[in-house]
Amino acid sequence: MDDTPRISRRDLVMGSLLVMGGSTLPGAVRAANPDGGPDLRLRPEGAERPLRNRMHGFNSPANYAVPIEDPDFVPAVRRIGPHYLRFPGGTVANYYNWRTGQLDVARTQNPSIYRKFLVDFAVPSSRRLHPDGVLYDDFHAMATATGAGIIFLPNLETSSVENETARLADMHSKGLVPRHIELGNEFHHGLLGDPETMRIFPDYRTTLKIQKTYLDALRRYLRTDALIAVQAANSRLHHPDARPPDNPRAVMEREWDDQLRPEPWFDAVTTHLYPGLSRSAGIEMLKDIPGNADRIYRAMIARADEGFERSLGFTASRMPGKEIWVTEWGGFEIENTFSQAGVHFTGLWFHQVTRGLLAMHRRPEVTVTNYHALFVRGDLSSVLRATDTREKYAHINSATLLNWFFEATRGPNAHYQRVLVDGSRRMTAEGTVAGEGFRDVEAALFRQYRKRTLLVHNAWSAPRTLDLSTVVGAETPLSAEALETPELLASLHRAAPQPRPLPSRPTLIAPPYSLVRVTWTA
Repeated sequence: MDDTPRISRRDLVMGSLLVMGGSTLPGAVRAANPDGGPDLRLRPEGAERPLRNRMHGFNSPANYAVPIEDPDFVPAVRRIGPHYLRFPGGTVANYYNWRTGQLDVARTQNPSIYRKFLVDFAVPSSRRLHPDGVLYDDFHAMATATGAGIIFLPNLETSSVENETARLADMHSKGLVPRHIELGNEFHHGLLGDPETMRIFPDYRTTLKIQKTYLDALRRYLRTDALIAVQAANSRLHHPDARPPDNPRAVMEREWDDQLRPEPWFDAVTTHLYPGLSRSAGIEMLKDIPGNADRIYRAMIARADEGFERSLGFTASRMPGKEIWVTEWGGFEIENTFSQAGVHFTGLWFHQVTRGLLAMHRRPEVTVTNYHALFVRGDLSSVLRATDTREKYAHINSATLLNWFFEATRGPNAHYQRVLVDGSRRMTAEGTVAGEGFRDVEAALFRQYRKRTLLVHNAWSAPRTLDLSTVVGAETPLSAEALETPELLASLHRAAPQPRPLPSRPTLIAPPYSLVRVTWTA
């Protein structure tokens, strides 16, 4: 979950005018760089770095809106190609009853907005959509059919140590225990400051002791090569220097991250990166739409670039030698979840997601990323939309660009190499973090045995000429295509951008607001 402050439904819906229509605002983000700028020379930097056989996937909270019972769902997911699915999802994992496959969320006297949402929406929705429950065995079979492994979360909040031990014993007896074990979800904000959850998880050190107690009991049923992850907060993503002293959650998250330290009994630390629209640009900037859409765009890309680098760098500095699992990230606005405000996924989000993927690849500590979420509702967080056509589920929003990254990074023998773009320019944003920025063009090179995939992100409004001569030989046959968002503010809820072929030559033109993919064998 992101930590967006309370936004009224009216404010966010008014702000959403920039992302709900089907047309671009004339001149809003197209006026810059009219001459196209200089040609760009791509240059591989340093040695390539091996990747795990699996790296990318989806947060998949099935109890919400993941139709695992539908046989048409499997081929739709398989076409996207996730490496992992996260079970039973995020916060729902803390309330999941493994025996019934349903959520057990207690009503309390002074619940947080998040607890109210779970009680009033998530629980009845799960029972309506999954009357027989969402059972691990069935989910494992579905994930296997899509080609995905599982990142597993035991319930450390509402299930006893004895009950979770029985759960792992059952999984072990069936040979279904996965390698990646994540010890609970987002205890660093206690269900958005819920009194009951905060009573159990008041701080990092107390939480760590609880996690260790559960792990010690579960260990006998885990694989010998199991990887264990504890939690970090993302306190440096939106407020790197100071956070409001009168915001208890903000104080808790900062203190939580300040107390991080490596311990020998875990292998990784998780963090959730939701750059978002309102948190990147600020509520005040949204009130001036459409005239400042270019400023909002810059702020969103900057948060997914230098903002990700700042947050991940801080976490790595506190947890040296540990992997970082970004087990939730992507297109998300908190009011879209709690108030159904109707924010649409547009080119703004498309390019924020693209830049976020490139930024995460720059950090060697990042070994897992799970996009939020594997939903079919057709909303901001969805990658699928239910239809009444022969292909029951359509790919929407970020589905195609995610597929490009999933394909390029899947092992065995997958490698990553940073590619510098000589002639690119650093663009400064005017969002909620002063001085934050991004390069207008960013690139990465991936290799799987002899197959090469070059991904180039042109995040700005003019076409750019790409000189690939130092990346691929002049006589090497190659294939090139682009995903484009020419109408940057048009909704992508009906369909994801589709590839357009580009001329196959070592000097290419990256269209405005595009992700270019070049593939060859060497």
